[in-house]
Amino acid sequence: MNFFGLFKQRDGNAGLERIMAEMATHPDMKVRRVLYLELLKGTLLLPLPRELDPALGGQPLKELQLVTHPSEKGEVLWLAFTSRAALHQWRPQFPEAYVAIQGRQVFALAVQNKVDQIIINPAGPIGGRITRMELGMLAEGTLPIQGGEGVHTVLSRSNTNYRFEAPELGGKQGLVEYLKGHLASGKGIEEAFLVLLAIGDGSPHLLLAIRYPAAPMEGSVRPFLEAIGKGIGRFFEKDDYLDMLPLDGGHEWAEAIREKGVRIFP
Repeated sequence: MNFFGLFKQRDGNAGLERIMAEMATHPDMKVRRVLYLELLKGTLLLPLPRELDPALGGQPLKELQLVTHPSEKGEVLWLAFTSRAALHQWRPQFPEAYVAIQGRQVFALAVQNKVDQIIINPAGPIGGRITRMELGMLAEGTLPIQGGEGVHTVLSRSNTNYRFEAPELGGKQGLVEYLKGHLASGKGIEEAFLVLLAIGDGSPHLLLAIRYPAAPMEGSVRPFLEAIGKGIGRFFEKDDYLDMLPLDGGHEWAEAIREKGVRIFP
């Protein structure tokens, strides 16, 4: 595992903890989206079996042994905590035996190490689980549009590599016709493409790129994208999903999408 910028004594996750508490009582899509954003920008504490050697002086580490959670099904489960208080509530001993890593790095590391779930704050006061599909999504930088369905919106991050590939749509005609029906009812759409997109080291997934004369504000197209998402789950296998990206002709991806993608509308 490659770790970058490990540090100690981080208790700056008040926003994350508040949204976790809200999610426990109001588990709707809007709250979930905020939760994912807080997880990406927050810092998670990962427990160690013993404290780090003080001689390391906070230098980045190449390898690190983490405390994992036993699983009867043979799954790989990591533990993570939003604060030192939550970690000490789970394990009073070894109070400084942990590392703090930014959320987006934790998720990328989890995917690289084939982690099935991350359990957050297993002893409370408020916790939850991040599934394997969510880990992959967060590692790639995408957020879901519709809870429980296979549609995400892309979060473009700086210093991230993107790769586009031509999709094979032979077995996806039902999906294509479904998308065409919705696109025909959209306002101001000039054309739309399906293309395979890989973000960073992630696996390629389908991206629906919808081109407008000018890039629309997210709020103005969200109801349209949510309408697509409501019925799209039946076209995907477990852990598969569709990214959606409203854009204009000046977007940095526009040329690659036109070159590699398949135009499905008009």
